[in-house]
Amino acid sequence: WAVVNALTLLTKKMGPGSRHDTLDNHFSYHNFLKLIRFSKSFYYTNFINALPDLTLVAEWTQLVCDWKQDKSKPMPYLSAEEHDVECGGSDTTEADLKAKLKEDECKAKEHGELLLHEISATSCLGLGLLIEDSQYVFLLSFWNILDISIKTALFWQDNR
Repeated sequence: WAVVNALTLLTKKMGPGSRHDTLDNHFSYHNFLKLIRFSKSFYYTNFINALPDLTLVAEWTQLVCDWKQDKSKPMPYLSAEEHDVECGGSDTTEADLKAKLKEDECKAKEHGELLLHEISATSCLGLGLLIEDSQYVFLLSFWNILDISIKTALFWQDNR
């Protein structure tokens, strides 16, 4: 509030209403700035607290350096934990995942639960994977053809 002390000279010759409005505006602006600074420091504190422990970072960096020097050591980029297939591990296929989702949907229907959306989770997953596959095939067909003509390249670019 010390910043507002200079207002006494400005408001000395004002009427009571004008003085009140001027002081109110300055106090509001001061509180606004305080609030803005608080949010910045609050987010900064949350960001700093969310960073991993520095010892973990040093450990992982050491693992990477060791692996780069000796490739026979375990690769640090791969997960060392085994995952259950039912929980979506690395051995899970698309068919396994679809079957699990279908089973969950059937159980939900048996218990009388209503679907939230018109499209089921299984159908949505299938469509998403189909779109992803078609984009991948499109990119492969576009970039792997080395002897394409300019006309064909423009066609692909227009239809992308």
